[in-house]
Amino acid sequence: MIALYIALGVVGFLLFVWFVFEFNIFIKLKNKVDKELSNMYVFFKKRYDLIPNLVNTVKGYMKHEQTLITEVTEARAAASSSLKGEKRAKAEARLGSAVDNLFAVSESYPDLKANTVFLDLQAQLGSMENQIAAAREKYNEVATELNTKRESFPASIVAFLMGVKKRTLFKARRKERKNVKVKF
Repeated sequence: MIALYIALGVVGFLLFVWFVFEFNIFIKLKNKVDKELSNMYVFFKKRYDLIPNLVNTVKGYMKHEQTLITEVTEARAAASSSLKGEKRAKAEARLGSAVDNLFAVSESYPDLKANTVFLDLQAQLGSMENQIAAAREKYNEVATELNTKRESFPASIVAFLMGVKKRTLFKARRKERKNVKVKF
């Protein structure tokens, strides 16, 4: 009988050690995901700060393109609000599309294309978009790691007890998924 209690005690202790180990892994993964999401939001904030300067520069050249300027301004406001998850991803995608449209229309204005302030802002925004893409990739990497761990047995038991939620991945905007046409 004593051997049974000792065996149950050892099994209980091993289960406890395993639970603590898995618990700590989930804490580390959750913190990594939160850190990467926070890093991405820092880049979003930098982009929000650049956009008003870009819009004000463009306004002087594109008086009759008020609709486009309004679209960029509204998209920036929506994206910089306190949205989370899927809604935030959609707002960010809308902002990216609005900025892309602004650059596309700006091609019709030779004076604007030659303006050094506009060119500098455009380069900064392009660099920022590259940083955002890299941050999204890193976030997706750690979120996938967390999601995979969350869904794997027997770690899924610990995830359930901890209330670990599945993380939404950022996806490419519809416009970015189209084939690029190269003309010579």
